Amino acid sequence: MRMLARIAIAGSLLINVAGIGLGTKALMDRGGLNYIKHRFGFTTESRAETQAGYRYRLSVHNSMPVLENEVIFIGDSLTESYPWAEHYAGLPVRNFGIGSDKSADLVHRVDTITRRQPAQVFVMIGHNDFVGNPVPGVVQRNVREFVETIHTQSPSTEVVLFSVLPSRRSIYAPMITAGNERLAEVADELGIRFVDLYDRYVDDAGVLRDEFSVDGVHLTKLGYEIWISEIDQLIERMDYVTPMPTLVDRLDALDPGFVMVSN
Repeated sequence: MRMLARIAIAGSLLINVAGIGLGTKALMDRGGLNYIKHRFGFTTESRAETQAGYRYRLSVHNSMPVLENEVIFIGDSLTESYPWAEHYAGLPVRNFGIGSDKSADLVHRVDTITRRQPAQVFVMIGHNDFVGNPVPGVVQRNVREFVETIHTQSPSTEVVLFSVLPSRRSIYAPMITAGNERLAEVADELGIRFVDLYDRYVDDAGVLRDEFSVDGVHLTKLGYEIWISEIDQLIERMDYVTPMPTLVDRLDALDPGFVMVSN
């Protein structure tokens, strides 16, 4: 009996050691301690300094040919997960969203925008800042720097800033609503358009409505339709843009059960 117990204990220890080893390797592949610091909000620095995969994605964006009168969508996974170029087929649209991005990451990669001299930039950023370990004023400061850099280096570019969307977790509501108020103030001071979507997404309890999300954060088709309805009004003001059939309508016709999910 004692021998079986010893074998069981030894086997358990080996499994634990192997699990720790694999977990450590996976963590180091993602950037080690720096990944943890960024993932859980313990830093306001950009991931580009430490994560090779992130730098690769930046290089892909930078290698894309510059289009005349580009419309660029930039932000985190909410932006990245939707096929904007397909939705606005025939228009010079680029999707520069990167999952898990925070406001500091946009500041780091603003040159990806300015060197292209786009006609419009649609920005939604801040959710990962607010639900991580938020440092007061960081999102507003970074958004201000991001927009001011565009104004300086690409003065003909129109910047449109969207509010941060709600979460299904009510604990984040005060931080997000207060942050949106400050973002609106920054937009007003910088003379850019601020589109507040927050109230259109919340239910009576003040959290993200179930039908708008697949996981409490990322959006369903119905959730994207609200955002798109605002973009349509803005993007159609440009002379070279003609209204196109929406991707969500075309997908719905093919598959009524279609739901957009995050990567």
